[in-house]
Formats: sequence, structure tokens, C-alpha cells
Amino acid sequence: YLGQLKNLLLEIRNIKLLKTHINIAQNMPKSFELKVERRAQIKAPKKDGDRTALLNLELEIQTLETEGIKIELEADVIFEFETIPEDYAKVAEEICVPMAQKEMLNRLDEILIHMGYKKMRLAEKI
Repeated sequence: YLGQLKNLLLEIRNIKLLKTHINIAQNMPKSFELKVERRAQIKAPKKDGDRTALLNLELEIQTLETEGIKIELEADVIFEFETIPEDYAKVAEEICVPMAQKEMLNRLDEILIHMGYKKMRLAEKI
């Protein structure tokens, strides 16, 4: 079944970051544990025959024991499918959310570099 799902997806057409909130404490400990929460909602197209879908994805990343890091990201991600999926929710959960999350975390790394920090490389770890 997963193989069938992968054949549905063509590409991420567009990502628009709606929210980027990054707080990093000056006295960060050398080692820390992060918790990542995500909320996602997919909207099927309104027109018949439209092969796109809009996924809204929110990520919240924060340190567990200390108040070191708190990052909030939200993006609207437009996916274009080769064939129209039968179950948008299942496709979103199994394919779209992981793809969008990886892209958002890669963008987070680029933002962190511009802020003077090292990449967190969360896309590779989650």
C-alpha cells in the first residue's frame, strides 16, 4: 500500500513559512534533550481534477529540562500529485507531513546559520 502512496506524489510545489519564532538562551548547556511536537492539517482541492493539496504544518521544538531552546515554525505547503489520492488524510500522514517536516527543518538550519549558530540537523534525526 505504501508503494502505491509513493506513486501518487509528484512534488512539493511551494512552501510558505507563516511563522518563525526562535528563542535560544545565552547560557545553553552543552548537552540537552529536545521535544518536537507537530500539528498538521491537509485541505483537499475545491475543484474537481485539481491535483494539488494544501498542508498546514506547525512544529514546536523545545528543550525538555531547561529553558534553553524554544522554536515555533508554521508553514503552508502545496503538494502536487501525479494522480489524485483517494484518502488525503492518509497520504498527508504517511508522506506529506514527513516530507514537509524535513524541508522545514532544513530551512530552520539555514536560518540558524544566518543567526550565527550551527545547524541542528534535526531533519536527519527525526
